[in-house]
Amino acid sequence: MQPLRVVTPAGWPDHARAFAERALSSTIAGAGYQVQASNPAPWRPAPSSSRNPRGGPEDAKEPRPDLNSYDHILVNTSAGKDSLAMTSLVCGLARDQNILERVSLVHADLGKVEWEGTKELAKEHADFWGLKLHTIKYRTEAREERSLLEYVEYRGNWPSKPVRFCTSEFKRGPIGRVQTELADRTMKARRAAAQAEAEKRAGAGASKAAIAAIFRELKAAIPVPRVLNCVGIRAEESPDREAKLRKTGALFNLRSSSRVHVDEWKPIGWWHPEDVWAEIQQSGMRYHEAYDLGMSRLSCAFCIFATAEDLSIAALHNPALLDDYCELEKRIGFSFKSDFSLCKLRDDIAAGRVTYDRRPAIGPTGERIERMVPVYGEGSLGPGAFAPINEKWKAINRLRGRLDRAEKKAEKKAAEAAEAAAALAAEPRLLRLTKEASKEELDKVDELLGRYGGDELEPGLVGFPETAAAENFMNAAYMTIGRQVYAWEPETEERRGALAASLAAKKAAFEAAKRARELGASVPAEVEQLRAQVDALRAELRGSLPAPVVVPEPEMPGKVARSGELGQMMLWEV
Repeated sequence: MQPLRVVTPAGWPDHARAFAERALSSTIAGAGYQVQASNPAPWRPAPSSSRNPRGGPEDAKEPRPDLNSYDHILVNTSAGKDSLAMTSLVCGLARDQNILERVSLVHADLGKVEWEGTKELAKEHADFWGLKLHTIKYRTEAREERSLLEYVEYRGNWPSKPVRFCTSEFKRGPIGRVQTELADRTMKARRAAAQAEAEKRAGAGASKAAIAAIFRELKAAIPVPRVLNCVGIRAEESPDREAKLRKTGALFNLRSSSRVHVDEWKPIGWWHPEDVWAEIQQSGMRYHEAYDLGMSRLSCAFCIFATAEDLSIAALHNPALLDDYCELEKRIGFSFKSDFSLCKLRDDIAAGRVTYDRRPAIGPTGERIERMVPVYGEGSLGPGAFAPINEKWKAINRLRGRLDRAEKKAEKKAAEAAEAAAALAAEPRLLRLTKEASKEELDKVDELLGRYGGDELEPGLVGFPETAAAENFMNAAYMTIGRQVYAWEPETEERRGALAASLAAKKAAFEAAKRARELGASVPAEVEQLRAQVDALRAELRGSLPAPVVVPEPEMPGKVARSGELGQMMLWEV
């Protein structure tokens, strides 16, 4: 093999250089070359405070979070340009503070609706920094995976600005579960450490009751795990995002509970596109080839928020996926957007009303490339055969938004009613540990205790605010340990008093739920009325749709290969 000396760009960190060497080795091994050595010059990261400022005065006003105060830093990545710049910024800050091990990336895998290579690029970015990548997918309650197109067909409509289920169901929900899982893992480790400390303080030969008493004190002092959720959203992307950023700020509390505290941070919220590309160029990480093709954003190949030009470029380079979207448009009876049909775009390409010119261009980071630029002729674009239903489509969208809100309101009232009924019938019950149990068994039981709302009142005695919770705990303990170690304890006035606070909270919840039910008695009727209106409008629209037209397969120009892909990654000499 001929030796190949790799010369990486000036200022690359050691981990980036090592990753580049591994990537290049696997790429050129079949060409008869072998990586010999990297440049020996040591690299020292510049402090983040000395880097070029991004985002201007608005960004300077935003407070930056204290990264050291978080147990986990979760960077949301679509592998697009904003996610890439944010990853570089957050990982650089964490590296400067020597807490890079707390950072991990999370990517919502949307399957075939994404640009090819998106999932692999997200993994490459994680490997670049030596971090873990959490890849998530949407699953039904039965734990079955469902693609975005299948979910669109199930709902009978495309996502839209007021009903963005592509974000809530496929991204925000699953990412929230990752946040909770990370927090649970941290809490379990802290409890194990508290148990070990309790045994150490109690000393050799101490009774289990003494250890348990010390452990309760230590457990009460364990802090709730904190997670920083980083999102690459910028104000310039839309007026709504700018308004929300001004309202909440770049850093705000997303949710808090006894299980996890989550803050959300938008570190590049006030950055401009030139700031984003400058950060990417400085980072040394690879961006997706879709930007060289002319795309302004990288999410789904066909996104409801994409421009006509972006959709036209996506149609050129993803013809098979375009066919899938067009067939779905026909099946559900709605155009992709209220004023834009992908079927019409495909027809226009086939008929020559939309053509593509090959033109030289300058890439996002300054390299010379060629692009296929869409050119629109007279009568191109628009909703096409779906034109008659534009206004009705918008009406259904508005109605769907009202229906979703009404259904959530009804579900909340039903949950409050169920909670109130349980609180009304609740009575405190006590259980006594009657048989010897090992430390491992007691640890398992301790994890169950909080799950069922119980509390250890004294060594070996646990209390529950209601009978059902105590019974569920006994059954769970039996299934976990394999034998029954608890028995009912006769109740006394003193012991009932130990649960008075819990009972008072239950009664307060019952009274609040009762008032809520009185105020929201009309909610179920409102839901049924809205559902009837949606069904009627859908039936009317389906009846007014023209018969499907068989469209000949359009002749698509070939894909434009990205120039200098390895060259952007590094320089080499033979």
